[in-house]
Amino acid sequence: MRRTIITFLILICCKSVFSTIYYASPAGTGTGAPNSPFKIADFWKVAKPGDTLILTDGRYYGDGSMITPPEGLSGTQENPITVRAQNDGKAEIDGERSRAPVSLKNNHWFILEGFNAHSAGGSASTSVVSLSYSSNNIIRRVCAWDATDGNTNIFGIHHGSHNLLEDCAGWGMARKIFSNAQEGNYTTFRRCFGRWEGSHASGRKKVFALSYNSYHTICENCIGTWDSILMNETYTLIDYYGNPIGPIYTNYEVNMATGIFSNDDFDSGYPDNADVRILGSIAYLKPEQRYHNSFRWWFGPISLWLKGIKIENSISIIEPQGHVDIRNTYLEGGDSTNKATRLTMIGGKDVSISNQWQPSNNYRSASCSQIIANNGNILNPNISGVNTGATIMKRYVDGKLTSENLWPWPMNKRIIDAMQQSGREPIDVTKTIFELCGGTLPDEFKTNPNGSSIVEAAKDWLMNPAKRSLYEDLLKRQNSDTEQRYRHDY
Repeated sequence: MRRTIITFLILICCKSVFSTIYYASPAGTGTGAPNSPFKIADFWKVAKPGDTLILTDGRYYGDGSMITPPEGLSGTQENPITVRAQNDGKAEIDGERSRAPVSLKNNHWFILEGFNAHSAGGSASTSVVSLSYSSNNIIRRVCAWDATDGNTNIFGIHHGSHNLLEDCAGWGMARKIFSNAQEGNYTTFRRCFGRWEGSHASGRKKVFALSYNSYHTICENCIGTWDSILMNETYTLIDYYGNPIGPIYTNYEVNMATGIFSNDDFDSGYPDNADVRILGSIAYLKPEQRYHNSFRWWFGPISLWLKGIKIENSISIIEPQGHVDIRNTYLEGGDSTNKATRLTMIGGKDVSISNQWQPSNNYRSASCSQIIANNGNILNPNISGVNTGATIMKRYVDGKLTSENLWPWPMNKRIIDAMQQSGREPIDVTKTIFELCGGTLPDEFKTNPNGSSIVEAAKDWLMNPAKRSLYEDLLKRQNSDTEQRYRHDY
C-alpha cells in the first residue's frame, strides 16, 4: 500500500515537473517566458503533452500566428496540449482572408479556449475552425466568423471522433456554421450559438449540419437563427472552389437553403441510421431577419429526415409578425428509431411531422398569446395547467438533463463584444430569447444580463455584498465547467 502511494505521488510530481507553460504575443520576439513571449509557431517546436500556450491580448496575424500545429503533434488523455487566451476574448486570430485561423490535422487531445478567430482565406474552401482527422479535442469559448465564400464552415469537423465544441459561437460567410461531416463521429455541440448570414456557393446551407456520412452526434442547448445579411441581391452561383457555374439568382435568393437544425443524406455504402440527438435547443426567426423568399415544403427552421434522429425538449419559433409563408418544422422519413417529443412550435405556415417520428407531448400554435400570457416567456410552458412542449431552463451534459441553470447564456457578453468587433449589430442572446413573442426578461437576468465571466462575477461579488446571492449559481457552474470532458456517453 505504501509503495502504491509513493508511486502515485511520484507520478503526480513528474507530471507537474515536465509540463511547461509558454506565452505568445502578436509580436513574439522572445523565448516564450511570461515576460518574453514568442510567436504561436514557436510553440509547436517545443510543445509536448501537458504543455500550455497562453495567448496574451492582441491581434494575431501572419504565417507565424495561426493556430495550425504540425501534423502528428498531439497530447494525451492525461496530458492534453492547451492553447488558451490569457484573458477571455482578448486574443484574436485574424486570417486576413489569406490563411486558415485554426486548423488541426492529425492532432489529438488538444484544448483550444477563450479566443476569437475570423477571416479565413487562401482558397475557396478555407473554414475558420477546422478539425480534420483529429480526435478527442475540446474547442471551448471560441467566437468565430467569416470563412471564404465556397464549400466552407465556421466550425467544421471531418474524419475524427469524440470532439467537443462547448460554449462556442459562429456567424458570417459560410455554407454551414457548425458541421460534422465525412465521419466526424461522436461530435458534441454544447451550448453553441450560430447565425447563418450568407453563401453564394452551390450546396445545402444550414446553421447546425448534424449528419453527413457521420454518426452519433449530440446537440445540447444550442441556439440557431438565420439572417441573410451577406447575400448579394443578384449573383451568379459559384461552385465549391469559387468558379461561376450559374444560374443567376435575384432578390437575395439562397441556393438550397435547408434549415437551422438539419441533416444531409448518406452516400451510397454508408449505413443510414444517423443516431443524432437534439436536446434542449432553440431555432428562432424574427420578422426583421431575412430568411427566404417563398415557401419550400422541405425547408423550415427545423428540417430533418434521416433515420435515427431524436429531437426532444426543443423550440422552433417564427415570430408571428413575419415569415407567414415559411414552414415551421419538417420531420419526415425515419422509422421506429426516430422521436419527436416535447417540442414547442410557434408561428410559420404549418408543421409537417410524420407519425414515424412518434410525436408526443408537443405544443403547436400559430400565435404566442396563450404561452406568453400563462408563463411570461416561451421557455417554460404551462398551458391550461398542463406542462406541454419544451422547458429549456437547465443544462444538458452528455445527453442528460442536469440541475444546473442554463440562463443567463454563458457566452452572452462574449458574443456581444465579438459581434461588435466583427462589424455586426450585436445580439444579446439572453434578452433575445426571453423576449421572443413579447416575453419578459426575468429580473435576475436584468441584473446580470451578459452571462458574466468568473472574473467579472468575482469583482461584482466583492464590491456589491447585496448582490452576492445572484452569483452563487455562476460560481458553482464554473467548477463544473472547468472539468475536462473528452469522451461522451451514448
